Amino acid sequence: MILLGALNDQNLNPWGLTPLILKLVITGIIMYLVIFKTPLKHWVVRYRFWLVSLLTITAIIWQFMLVFNISAPIGFDVGTIHQSLVNHKVASGYLSLNPNNFFLFYFQHTILNLFNLSPSWINVNLLNLVCLDLSLGLNAVSIYVLNHRALLPLLILQDILMLLLVQVIVPYSDVMVLPFVSLMILGFVIAEKGKNTFLKYYGVVVCAIGALSTYLMKPSSIIFILAVLLWMLFNFSAVAMTRKKVMNYVIAAGLFGIIFFGGVSSFKHFEYHDKLVNVTKDQGEPATHFMAMGVSDRGGWNAEQVAKTQAMKTNKERSDYSQKIIQQRFKEYGIIGFIQFFINKNYANTSDGTFGWYHGDEPYIVKPAKTKLQSIFYEQGTHFHDYQFLAQIFWIMNILLLGLGFAMVDKYTQIFRLAIMGGLLFLLLFEGGRSRYLIQFLPLMLMLNALTFAAAKEKLKQLKMVFSSQ
Repeated sequence: MILLGALNDQNLNPWGLTPLILKLVITGIIMYLVIFKTPLKHWVVRYRFWLVSLLTITAIIWQFMLVFNISAPIGFDVGTIHQSLVNHKVASGYLSLNPNNFFLFYFQHTILNLFNLSPSWINVNLLNLVCLDLSLGLNAVSIYVLNHRALLPLLILQDILMLLLVQVIVPYSDVMVLPFVSLMILGFVIAEKGKNTFLKYYGVVVCAIGALSTYLMKPSSIIFILAVLLWMLFNFSAVAMTRKKVMNYVIAAGLFGIIFFGGVSSFKHFEYHDKLVNVTKDQGEPATHFMAMGVSDRGGWNAEQVAKTQAMKTNKERSDYSQKIIQQRFKEYGIIGFIQFFINKNYANTSDGTFGWYHGDEPYIVKPAKTKLQSIFYEQGTHFHDYQFLAQIFWIMNILLLGLGFAMVDKYTQIFRLAIMGGLLFLLLFEGGRSRYLIQFLPLMLMLNALTFAAAKEKLKQLKMVFSSQ
């Protein structure tokens, strides 16, 4: 269903493409023929990691060019948080209504102050860039530990992502949470693969710190931990328990719980006793508010509901109002109507390969495109649809790999699949309606694709043989 939605997305419409796409296609075909149909293939295979390293360096240079050439003011929560960095009075009002972004604000504020940087758009975007690339680096370490043969496919996928992910200039929790998600996964991998007790407990501590930071930055991104717990619950009876194993599990759970729950409690105390920003208690929207928006219109942000909710004085009033909306939607849609609604919402959540760039939130950059890079990534630019088309192709390729690699089944691939399914389910039930929310799950998708790449490649060979024999 997700693949059909991606194939049907308007980004794939050839109308409006420029000759640049044809030039890129021809260049790609020539490179393929030169590399894989000549003796040069053996040289490329031999030095493949050096070539991919060169591609990675090129991608990093490209990212810096983007930050310095196309950074500009952006609206919605991104813009308000940027204003909050400049004016702390804005922060007090905004974070009282949106306490979920308190950690994000303090993360940016602390890093900028640590390096004595002004809160300019370029500086916060440089921080955003570091967060993305740090996440990709941690992903590589995790995959190397799990299966070193999967490292090369991961690096190639991540390099392409670095070239296409324009959200490097959108300094928000979607990207800034990624290093913490990747750290959480790395901690789990160390705990699983550690060859001695110390390494296993060290992994638990790293995983707990990553999970804590992930939860404080963007709670929905902690879905990986829930998938791990669910997997353990499903397979608990299959594990031969000994007294030593039980003790190890108890100690690991205790370590994780102390760090995670103790950290959450400590940060909440700090949040309401901080002297820099005066946050008013009980002004934020309840979880039911986001569920109510999730079942309204297209299931995305709803200005009317936000205005009414924020105008109410107590949490109970806001919760009662949101519950009333949810009940009304159930009565209006019915079972069949809700199924159709969720099908349409899933399409809106997952079809757009640009991850919601100029779609679903506003305002984005409105200034005219004056440079070549701006002509690619600004909506008014000559090559903007070329960018949409290429990003959509990359997204379809990732979805295809996820499907073709289904034959690869082990503990780790199943946990990643559970986490991705859980993330998609979360977006169906809560505020969604645009693919920007998928960015937080990119480490899961990238690593699953890398781990199942060999199986996907084998499946492609089988399909090729089937079609060639007909």
